[in-house]
Amino acid sequence: MDRTIAVMTEIEYYIHSTFGLDKAFAEKVSGLFQKVDLPKRSFFSKGGGYCEKMGFVHQGILREFAEFGDKEVTRWVATKGHLIMDKQSFFMQMKGKWNIQAYTDCEIFVIKRSDYDSIGEIVPKWHQFEKAFVTKQLGEMEDRISEQIALSAEERYFKLFMKDRNLFNEVPSKFLASVLGMTPETFSRIRNKQLRQ
Repeated sequence: MDRTIAVMTEIEYYIHSTFGLDKAFAEKVSGLFQKVDLPKRSFFSKGGGYCEKMGFVHQGILREFAEFGDKEVTRWVATKGHLIMDKQSFFMQMKGKWNIQAYTDCEIFVIKRSDYDSIGEIVPKWHQFEKAFVTKQLGEMEDRISEQIALSAEERYFKLFMKDRNLFNEVPSKFLASVLGMTPETFSRIRNKQLRQ
């Protein structure tokens, strides 16, 4: 991390690393965010409604999930530094499908949709930064879909483990199994194999 980035506040750094804004603009945009306390089990947003805010997790863990018939599917678990929102709802102004709920007590830097829409008045050529950001988000979603198709359950398990092994001690295995597209039984089998090695 260079010295310019090192003197940023955490929210400025999140903005810099997510949108590619330099320190001066990241500082200006950070003023549009508010730190919000979200108690355990509270919802950041709910499926069936419109997601009118975006947030960066400062502390805590949130879970993104939805119910499909009698089955509950966890799509993602967000920890410190992760961006949270129902992307389709936020950017396309559609009713959301996914619930985002605090699994622990959380602190989140939040920007309202109306304030997000005003960033273009602060940052010249904001649409270019936003386009790059949305493209990156779509790329990450495509990568996850490709991994579900191309990688074995064990390969998906170890990729997530190497990326964020703390999750495996902080989040119930049934949630991680769902994120990885496998049954809890398969997840437990792989985990037990790992522990024996």
